[in-house]
Amino acid sequence: MAYEPKLPDGVSLPPGFKVDTGDARYKALHDLASRENLSQRAFSEILGVEARRINSEYERARASQPPSAPAPSPKPGVPESWSKMTTQERLQWSLTNLKR
Repeated sequence: MAYEPKLPDGVSLPPGFKVDTGDARYKALHDLASRENLSQRAFSEILGVEARRINSEYERARASQPPSAPAPSPKPGVPESWSKMTTQERLQWSLTNLKR
């Protein structure tokens, strides 16, 4: 019997994930389901168990990530007193404020 890689109702995978029918584990499950003459519904339920495990790991990984850092503040413009600064002060200001 040919089984469809269909998840049970109410079960989905995290964004960017899909059932990979080329994966060795999927092929092994497909072979087992054929040997045991499982229904499509039973096959889908087994895929659902795996999908729930993936969802759990995905959420655990997201929860353990530190919050994203705030965006860096824009680099300051040239100070108004630029013309009054010495060459050394200008160089020091440039080295301090214009790092890439």
